[in-house]
Amino acid sequence: DFSPELCEWTRRALAARGALEGNPVIAGDLQTLELPPASFDAAVCAEVLEHLDDDAAALRVLAGALRPGGLLMVTVPANPYRYDWTD
Repeated sequence: DFSPELCEWTRRALAARGALEGNPVIAGDLQTLELPPASFDAAVCAEVLEHLDDDAAALRVLAGALRPGGLLMVTVPANPYRYDWTD
């Protein structure tokens, strides 16, 4: 996530459930984030792409970080009128 505050909240929530180990929570800009190649089994990109200047770059980052056969779940708002900071 781009928000360090949300990342910290997520870390605390995972830790409270005993699920933090092995589940990295990373703060950064998805368009330029450097992730180790083939290092994740799955990634979720929910309601993010419509906010980025270069959504293709973000998808390349995610695809490169997935192991062969990895799963990428992507969602975007159904209606373009919702493509703003409030969605």
